[in-house]
Amino acid sequence: LAERLEGSARYAVQEKRADLTLAGARLQDPTSRLMDLRIRSLWLSDGLKGSLNTRLKSALERAARADERLREASPSAGLARARRSAGDLAHRLFAAARSALGRNRARQRELAALLTGLSPLKVLARGYSITLSLPERMIIKESREVKEGDSVEVVLSRGALRCRVAEVKQ
Repeated sequence: LAERLEGSARYAVQEKRADLTLAGARLQDPTSRLMDLRIRSLWLSDGLKGSLNTRLKSALERAARADERLREASPSAGLARARRSAGDLAHRLFAAARSALGRNRARQRELAALLTGLSPLKVLARGYSITLSLPERMIIKESREVKEGDSVEVVLSRGALRCRVAEVKQ
């Protein structure tokens, strides 16, 4: 046991001597201690700069996202979107109106052609006539509307005839 105690004591004394030697060297050369402190302060400064840069970058990114959200929520942005949409809708409406107008004009031409074919003048040109009672000038549609001796006017494609009814057939 004495040997063990003596070995442990020797080891502790050697460690303390090494610490004292190191401390003595530092006391004799203060620049060594200052260099150690300067290196440590540079190391800490670099760590602090890195940390600050990271936090600053994160804060800038958050600010940019907030700025974007603010722009999207801005009434001027909504107004600009509404103006673009209104412009698009106006163009679409104009195109649809132009298309509908074209279709309506084509349909009008078709109907005009049909009406032209049914025009009384065109009917007369095909050999038909219009008979009017005189003096009322009412169109006669049935033979029972006149009697023998009545005066009528027969309108032709070119000109007219004044006639007297000689016979009525039912």
